Amino acid sequence: VVLNDSNTLYKDGFRIPDFNKKAEEIANEYGLFFIDNYNGPVINIDNRNICFSENDGTHPMIPGRRLIAKNIAKNLIEKFG
Repeated sequence: VVLNDSNTLYKDGFRIPDFNKKAEEIANEYGLFFIDNYNGPVINIDNRNICFSENDGTHPMIPGRRLIAKNIAKNLIEKFG
C-alpha cells in the first residue's frame, strides 16, 4: 500500500523505482521498446511542483501528464519515425 509518495515502501519493501527497473528488465528480455518516464529529464526537481500535487508525488497532475505524453511521443517518433 502506498501511503503518499513514490519512495513509500510497499508491502514487501519494494518502491516504485524497483518496479520501474523490473519493467525495463522484462521489456529487454522480450525485446520490447521501453520508455522510461520515471528516471530522466521529463519531470525533475525544477518542475516537480507543477507536475505533482503537494501531497502526491506518485500520480502526476495534468501538466505532468502532458510532459510524460510528449516524452512518449518523442521516443516513439525517434524509434519508429
